[in-house]
Amino acid sequence: MIELNAQSDIKYPLIWMLFPVTITNNLTNNFIVSQTFSFNLMFLQSGHTTDKQSTMNKWFDDMNNIMVGYIQSMQIDNEDLERNLMTFGQATMINKKQDNVHYGWSVSVAVTLPIDSTFCCNMFE
Repeated sequence: MIELNAQSDIKYPLIWMLFPVTITNNLTNNFIVSQTFSFNLMFLQSGHTTDKQSTMNKWFDDMNNIMVGYIQSMQIDNEDLERNLMTFGQATMINKKQDNVHYGWSVSVAVTLPIDSTFCCNMFE
């Protein structure tokens, strides 16, 4: 959030990928057979400390719709992956009041790819 607050030219709503991405090596017989890339996505809207509850509720609903649509597009765009190789965690609500006010959702993502896959290098483009 500190990094996000430091940027004044950000357009909302936005999708923010939190770093670092963690990579887990999955072993079989001491050989790496796949890697799991784990990261968090934040779906955010900017607001004000004086926002009414009805405004905040609308933004939470809007950001939820964006989050669901984005997750569905990730699944469709990567349909060649087996369904269980791309997983999404439970969404958690974001209501941060620091220098700026941010409303939205955070969701964890894990993508497991075979070690010989060339797909891993293209998925973050």
